[in-house]
Amino acid sequence: MINHNILENVILENNLMMNDFLDLSKKEEIFKARLYFFSAFACSFIFYYFMTGISSEHIDFFPGRVALAVLGLYGLCTSYIRPGNFKTIRFLIRMITIGYLCFYLYLLNVNHWSVFHRWSYFVVVAILCSAALTWLDFLFYTFAGLLAPLLFSFHTPLTPIELIHFHSANAVTILLIGYSVRSHFRYKQEATTLAKNLVEQSKMAVLGEMAAGVSHEVNNPLTVLTTSGEQLKRLTEKGQFDQKRFLDLIDKINRMTLRISKIVNGLKEFSRNTYEETSEQIDLKEIIIQTLKLCEQKFQTAGIQVSSSFPEKSVYSTGAKAQISEVLFNLLENAFDACRDERGPIIKVSLSAQDDFAKISISDNGPGVPEELTAKIMQPFFSTKELGAGPGLGLSIALGIAQRHNGKLYIDKKVSTSCFTLILPLSLN
Repeated sequence: MINHNILENVILENNLMMNDFLDLSKKEEIFKARLYFFSAFACSFIFYYFMTGISSEHIDFFPGRVALAVLGLYGLCTSYIRPGNFKTIRFLIRMITIGYLCFYLYLLNVNHWSVFHRWSYFVVVAILCSAALTWLDFLFYTFAGLLAPLLFSFHTPLTPIELIHFHSANAVTILLIGYSVRSHFRYKQEATTLAKNLVEQSKMAVLGEMAAGVSHEVNNPLTVLTTSGEQLKRLTEKGQFDQKRFLDLIDKINRMTLRISKIVNGLKEFSRNTYEETSEQIDLKEIIIQTLKLCEQKFQTAGIQVSSSFPEKSVYSTGAKAQISEVLFNLLENAFDACRDERGPIIKVSLSAQDDFAKISISDNGPGVPEELTAKIMQPFFSTKELGAGPGLGLSIALGIAQRHNGKLYIDKKVSTSCFTLILPLSLN
């Protein structure tokens, strides 16, 4: 179960292998953009002194290099101040790229298409194309980088053979770079699609497990409803009107109906598309109780005792209700798997408010997480279960959801190696 937001969203907008993947993708793009901006800033002056130092006959344009350096420095600062503003970052990259293409075309022409400037232009175009952040950017840089010198070449002192050599070298190099760039974006897209499929498959597997327990949980109140309805029917047919008996049966029917409604609503909340869910104020006490209700029958069948500790007042946080329920369900499932074979299995759930944060702890009396696996336990696809028992995404997804809610998820070793603690920011009720 990875958020539909993993792996633009590797994820590039949508949970955790998806969100983990998306975060990785965004970090990669930001790093590449920063390297691009820094290079534009530094190389503007390095190449100025390099080119003028080789020969005083080389004509350069220092104000143009200053302008490119300033633009590169501005882009570098922007990537740190507003790293999530990809539109601005990509716009600045395009501006610098166009600036460099125009600048080197200018140098190429004013220096009469010298061999040095031809190869300088060739190298610059290759670098700009290989640094493209998107496939469309690459196509744009390729079109501009190859078409512009082709148009200007009709007014050069070069022979046709020299022009053919220059243009063909550019075209072949860009073609090879394009194949590599295209492969990179294609594999990235395929990885994103695979991650989304794994998310859905994992979530459906969990829903299947839930459905088995929920079906039994719903059957119990349905049996009560059927029995109560038959009793009302018999009393009515016999003309035996006992107001207290009638009211007791009706009250029992209402309670069982409400119980079924809560179970169905809880399952509906869990299975809804969490990527489209808007942020709202969450009563953490209520959502823990609802999630425990989904697992109640499964725990009872396995003979697992559930101990809960809640404050008298409600504790509120802000976020996506279904996602928080998903985290809690994953932690309860892991606790179930860890302690069901123990003697006197017990799962403890507690909620408390500390400073500006809510603290939810779920622990069990199982063997706990070994010290050597603590650093790996929340990595995607890592699982201590038997092969085929699960894809190993539950904890990594839970961690991603916690982080997206500006919270934390960790093993609370101060309590035990089998205690997982979820920290979420408090909100005013």
